[in-house]
Amino acid sequence: MGNNVKRWWGIVLSIAILALSMTLTPPEGLSPESFRAVGILLMTMIFLITEPVPVGITATLIIVLLGFLKVVPLQEALSNSMTTLFLFLMACYGISSVLLKSSLPYRLAYTLLKKTKGR
Repeated sequence: MGNNVKRWWGIVLSIAILALSMTLTPPEGLSPESFRAVGILLMTMIFLITEPVPVGITATLIIVLLGFLKVVPLQEALSNSMTTLFLFLMACYGISSVLLKSSLPYRLAYTLLKKTKGR
């Protein structure tokens, strides 16, 4: 299956699961908010497997969906997600993206191989 087809199926399946979690009646003992949270979790897993959008956008989308679908208040979702770990991971993601678009990793590997004489 082509990469684009996999991505489109990921988007369609994620939207379908999210729509089902919002329209179906939750099982006994599970609140509607919890049932929507399970739908968001399944959507996140599908997005991470099929990668229709970059991981940073997926993470931001999930945080916004938690507030928009009233699983938790938006202010609480935003405040709990903006920890130092989240900011550190976003910085690492940004640095790795910049390094992939430059020749710095290749030059560094070349220099290290030259210094160690290929050992």
